[in-house]
Amino acid sequence: MFIRLFLSTFLLCSLAQAQELEKVKIFLKWKHQFQFAGYYAAKEKGFFKKAGLDVELIERDVSWTPLDKVGNEAGNYGVVDSSIVNSYFEGSDFLIIAPIFQHSPLVLITRAEDEILSPAGLKGKKVMYQKGVDDAAFEVMFQNAFVEVDDFIHIPHNFKIQDLIHKKVDAISVYQTDQPYTFKKMGFATRIINPMNYGVDLYGDMLFSNKKEVLRYPKRVEAVKNAVIKGWYYAINNSEEIVQLIKEKYNKDADVDHLRYEAVETKKFVEAHLTPIGSVNLNRLVRIAKIYGNDNFDSLEQLKSLYYKEYLSKENEFISPLMERVLITVTFILFAVGFITLYFNQKLKKQVELKTLELQEQQRQRDLFFSKMTHELRTPLNAIMGSVFFLNDLVVENEMKSYLKIIDTSSQHLLGLVDDILDFNKIEVKKLSLNNENTEFIELLKESVRIHELSAEAKGLSFDLELSKCNEVNVSIDPLRFKQIMNNLLSNAIKFTQKGSVRVKYECVEDDE
Repeated sequence: MFIRLFLSTFLLCSLAQAQELEKVKIFLKWKHQFQFAGYYAAKEKGFFKKAGLDVELIERDVSWTPLDKVGNEAGNYGVVDSSIVNSYFEGSDFLIIAPIFQHSPLVLITRAEDEILSPAGLKGKKVMYQKGVDDAAFEVMFQNAFVEVDDFIHIPHNFKIQDLIHKKVDAISVYQTDQPYTFKKMGFATRIINPMNYGVDLYGDMLFSNKKEVLRYPKRVEAVKNAVIKGWYYAINNSEEIVQLIKEKYNKDADVDHLRYEAVETKKFVEAHLTPIGSVNLNRLVRIAKIYGNDNFDSLEQLKSLYYKEYLSKENEFISPLMERVLITVTFILFAVGFITLYFNQKLKKQVELKTLELQEQQRQRDLFFSKMTHELRTPLNAIMGSVFFLNDLVVENEMKSYLKIIDTSSQHLLGLVDDILDFNKIEVKKLSLNNENTEFIELLKESVRIHELSAEAKGLSFDLELSKCNEVNVSIDPLRFKQIMNNLLSNAIKFTQKGSVRVKYECVEDDE
């Protein structure tokens, strides 16, 4: 009764934990508009919720940037451009999760009447843009056009396009997916100077987070990433629906035609028809790093760690939630086995206290105990081993397969222990018998040593199985007893070998028969 109550309580607690949504904040890099359509789609179409997430989308205020807000807090995500590469070399804890815009839509726009058609035409002019926010694209563009930084006057960005119209500045940085519509609607003719035309091609908007989030909650990172990507595919294929959604729920002052214009232009920079959304080209990060002037790095190897998957593969400081749940499950199983063992021990004591000290009666009680205990232990162990067998077909990550292999190996050891306990009892009452079978010896030997390879590897030992040239040797043997003997020998060999190797060598001699 107590066991059932314990199991019910554990399952209810696990279910309640599974149903609780994890809170996540995503800091957008600008106001609510189609630039972030995929995030709205992921939230409103339930992609976040299905992934177990309760996501808050936070519109940017000009007083802060997403980098400021994401910081090193778990659960924080943001949208950033290629300036994250520069932040990486400055020692930040930020990591790229998924590029969304394959190209940056950031350009300089000028008045058409001034006939400034290239960077060279900006010499002596006032140019408004944000330093530290993809300004490297403009700097390299100027260098490629032989324009020095001192050749023009930099004006900090105040996000007022009227300054260009009223001739307070001669050029202003804008998003090609957005502001050109505003100028066109006003009837104000402009010209665009695009860094891409001068050999500068950066990633645009990217989903990013920090090392703490990636290390402690890698499963949540995957869930956020997958939901966002799914949202973007939905938004691109259902742009009119998302336009109306933004107007109704996120930006009631938005111009619907403006949102439609932005939707058309955004698709060009997301480029989903050519490149899967969220895919990363590590060699491209190297080129971006060089654009930012970071030449003092070990090329691709060093930049790999800017991408969260590469960084996570090199770090083992924290256990992911998925690994944590596996370990919790293993702990619970071991606890349950220990609890059952304790339960039967207590039961045995009570039974022994009620019986006489007669040897025959004591032996009968012990026989009953071992029979019940091995039966009860085998039931959960068989369930565990069966579950691991089916999980092997469902899990594809190598890291998770290694943990499943640990569970499987541990289960095999526990099952062997149960068999040892039962055999010990049989030996004492002289009931042990051998069940010889015609067995292919090489395969039996391989099966016997396979489960110990992982234990040796975990201890840093070399594990070798040397086979002779004899093949397909059939022997009459009890396979179970042979495996038990090998298990005892190899367990002790690995346990008491501090360094070096454990070697199993098989030799045979053939005669005329």
